[in-house]
Amino acid sequence: AWSGAGRTRDAVRSLQAVIHQFPKSELVRDAHLQVAKFWESSGERDSAAAAYAEFARRYPDDESARAAWLKAADLLAAAGHDANADQLRLAYIHRYPNDVETGMEILETLARRDLATVSPQHPISALIGTGARVRKGAIPPPAPTSYLADYLRKANANPQLASHPLLAQSRFLQGEEAMAAFTATRLKQPLAKYLPAKQHGLDSVLVRYRRSADLKVTEWAHASAFRIGQALVGFAEALQHCERPADLEGDDLRAYEDVLMEQSRTFSERGEDVWTELLRQSAAQSSADDWTAQAQNALWHRLGDRFFYHPELDYPLIGGKPPGRGAPRDSEKASSGDASPPPSVAHREGEPR
Repeated sequence: AWSGAGRTRDAVRSLQAVIHQFPKSELVRDAHLQVAKFWESSGERDSAAAAYAEFARRYPDDESARAAWLKAADLLAAAGHDANADQLRLAYIHRYPNDVETGMEILETLARRDLATVSPQHPISALIGTGARVRKGAIPPPAPTSYLADYLRKANANPQLASHPLLAQSRFLQGEEAMAAFTATRLKQPLAKYLPAKQHGLDSVLVRYRRSADLKVTEWAHASAFRIGQALVGFAEALQHCERPADLEGDDLRAYEDVLMEQSRTFSERGEDVWTELLRQSAAQSSADDWTAQAQNALWHRLGDRFFYHPELDYPLIGGKPPGRGAPRDSEKASSGDASPPPSVAHREGEPR
């Protein structure tokens, strides 16, 4: 047994001599492993990685081969050679396709790197495809070859091994891409021509965000709920501010706008209900975050605008008759024991005055 960094190279040379001089000896297997361990213990990560990888290549069926292959990748990563470490890990997936669990763990790390590159200029569809239906008889486009696409395919085949946070984020980003397209769709005249496209865009947005929320990962469930409310309110505002027919005026135009306002109110209320439920659940679970703060701000802003011109809701009007000249004041009545009944409420919230 050798000890100390100064003796490591001598120990390695001796073991390598055994390997070259006695290639068929049973000791050769152990010699390869000992070389790797000597380099590792002395801090020679590159050399240790090469030795572990060499052992795994020479003895692929050995019970230690898989661990040696992964150890080589970890040592390369620790030495700052991330690209080489990734190559070794990907090679592991191809060498050991039956080790699905480890393969998915490797791909998950790489898939998260792909997710970090998503932006408006580089949407998630560039990594996983658009999901559009292929016309019958047409040649389908090649499947995306990103790590994220590979991971999602494996996750679909092995849902019990899938990372819910990664799936939830991926689905949320699909919702973000659909949201951008939905927001960009304008309502023009004739409305009957452009409204279906806007409605289809809304449906697409809601489906994607709900799929993300269904995984019940708090961060992405909150994000999706906020966006769902935002999309519904956005559809309502699009109806309110859509282009009016050029040939309508007067009472006809007002009637047209009344119909738009009534239809938009339904979507506004749905969006506000989503935000309200999000705030209620986050308060109950003490799970408030930036998404719930945005929902609260949006909801309070809308409620504030709605009731800005309704001070009577805060200061209800009370019906009654003024006291006649010389009539005793309330304080005098109280002191004299005259307890007259209070005046009736002539106006309540929501009732006509």
